[in-house]
Amino acid sequence: KRLVLSGQLELVISCTPRKIEGIKYSYLYDQWQMLYCGDRHPLFSEDDHAITNELLSQQRVVSRDVWIQIEAERFLAKRPDAVINSIDAKVHLILTGDYIGFMPTPSAKPWVDSGQLRSIRPKDFSWTTTYYVMMKKGAVPSRQLRAFLQDMRAAEALSN
Repeated sequence: KRLVLSGQLELVISCTPRKIEGIKYSYLYDQWQMLYCGDRHPLFSEDDHAITNELLSQQRVVSRDVWIQIEAERFLAKRPDAVINSIDAKVHLILTGDYIGFMPTPSAKPWVDSGQLRSIRPKDFSWTTTYYVMMKKGAVPSRQLRAFLQDMRAAEALSN
């Protein structure tokens, strides 16, 4: 987002827990976040009904740095045991079996499909994040950017 404000990038597509002054946010889509554990984790074979809030509070948690506050609230105010800044790092820590953590469902899907990840109590521990196209307020998009945005909106319309 700083690169957008400085003019180094024309746009960023991302989700964010906080909005920054000087950036125009255009809604793109919502994405589910769910709580996951890996197949090496002790909770992997447990039935969701057996996984109590107390049991969850005893687990090691990995969180993305920008989502610490929101994820801590979802974990009943538990602070993370590991903090990372990428989804790739997060999924690899969860796959070790030492951590549980929230992930976007599309990012987790390949590992869920292969049986290496599972969601934990999805009715209780899931929420949506909104993705935005972020541009500097007042910036005039280049011809290439206008074409990209038009194509992106057309693709989004086709997928709905």
